[in-house]
Amino acid sequence: MRVLIIGGAGYIGSYTAKALARAGFEPVVYDNLSEGHRWAVKWGPLVEADLSDRNALKQAIQEHDIAAAIHFGAHAYVGESVHEPRRYFQNNVTGAFPSTRSSLPLNASPAFRSMFGQLLDGQATRQFWSQILPVPKSF
Repeated sequence: MRVLIIGGAGYIGSYTAKALARAGFEPVVYDNLSEGHRWAVKWGPLVEADLSDRNALKQAIQEHDIAAAIHFGAHAYVGESVHEPRRYFQNNVTGAFPSTRSSLPLNASPAFRSMFGQLLDGQATRQFWSQILPVPKSF
């Protein structure tokens, strides 16, 4: 199963790609490399594109036959966010979520997780994550 990791060239995303690969999944990293690193992409292909580019995102999903997505793509420097809150809000909230949600095909299963932790399919999400790590029944 191929999993799209948005922001997969960053610290958390790259470790997630590693964990997915070790669990038998095929991670596909989608990152614009504005804060991520090409060298951190070691466990699957890199699609270098911006999340706001809906056509590139749709193409990556179709080309790699993506079944699930995990979203880590965001600006994440706290100090900078205090001085540039509008830029962070635009990138992390208004720019990212609508592009991601509208670009995933309806059959993108078993799970889609956004940076907000919203779960679109609770049962499928539990099954997906339980293959990687123990997930309590209350999840």
